[in-house]
Amino acid sequence: MAQISTKRCDLCTENNGVFCCYECQHALCDLCRHKHDKIPSTRGHSVTDIQNVDLATFNTRSQCVSHEREFIFYCVKCCDLICSKCVTSTHKDHTFSEIVEMVLKERELAEITLSELKVKMENNSSLKENVRCNHLDRLTKESKHVIEDIESTYQVLQLFVESKKTIKITEIEDNEKLERQNVESFLQDIDHVNKHISRTCSELENILSEKHDLTFFTSFKTIQKDINHIDNVPESPKFPEVERFDKRVVYKEVADFIQSKADGR
Repeated sequence: MAQISTKRCDLCTENNGVFCCYECQHALCDLCRHKHDKIPSTRGHSVTDIQNVDLATFNTRSQCVSHEREFIFYCVKCCDLICSKCVTSTHKDHTFSEIVEMVLKERELAEITLSELKVKMENNSSLKENVRCNHLDRLTKESKHVIEDIESTYQVLQLFVESKKTIKITEIEDNEKLERQNVESFLQDIDHVNKHISRTCSELENILSEKHDLTFFTSFKTIQKDINHIDNVPESPKFPEVERFDKRVVYKEVADFIQSKADGR
């Protein structure tokens, strides 16, 4: 406690205070301490090294507020320090004891309290370590276990949903492939007919320029036979059908799957 270690001596006001008198409330240098101890009225005062004094303690009054006299006894009935004037006035006929005796008991109580507080602090520290190790470790382990369970559960659900999604997409893709083949087949048929017609048109254009009637007649009859074998223009096919996606079916499948898991099936 070095809060007042540089306080000047209250007697000579020249040297730094080295000691402290509780009763006088004075800081004393080494020289003034010797003078202080030789004065009969202050010889029995409590003097200590100023380094050991707290400022708050140093400013505490050791005199009776009512009579401005030093405390000399302890009133057992009132649990209060009293001066010589108090003995014959406000505390008359009360039971007194020496301050030293009272302080001795209070010191013993303080030591017991200190021991109890240290034990309490040790118990608190032990409890803290126990809670830190057991509670936090358990919290971490159980949280990890639950998180793993959550991830596993959602993984199963995700796999089911993914499998259903794959099936649905495959069905649509297969249907698209089949419908595409039908459309492309129709387009190829049209190309085939048009090629036949185009070839026949060319042949007709050629014989129309023929000047010899018999040759024209013979050729035209031959072409007519070929014309009779020209396929008719195919009718336009139906528009490709794509099965509509019914979300309600998917939701029901997922719900049924979740319910089966909830039932432990």
